[in-house]
Amino acid sequence: GILYTGLLSYVIAIFHKYNIEYMIQDKREKPIKKYNFNIVNGFTPRDYQQRLISAAITKKRCVVQSATGSGKTFTLANIIKAFGVNTLVVAPKASLSIQIRNEFQEFFGK
Repeated sequence: GILYTGLLSYVIAIFHKYNIEYMIQDKREKPIKKYNFNIVNGFTPRDYQQRLISAAITKKRCVVQSATGSGKTFTLANIIKAFGVNTLVVAPKASLSIQIRNEFQEFFGK
């Protein structure tokens, strides 16, 4: 059958538990890299940010949940840079979306 990728780990666990053979086919369309973003502000990721960036690139997905001032927007800018595709960023408040937009303009120089 077909299922959401977020449920895949649960389904695999059930298959392993009951010794069921399975095969995974990923039929999602891969986005074509369109943009060559550059971070222009001279910052470099901290160790924990680089681990998150690498994991997001490897797994092709991520959820970032960390404290205020930990560099979530900068981390996300680096992930967007790595993929180079159109990206939707969702913020829970209009004021936060404006803040993120302003920080992206600073990071990408646009």
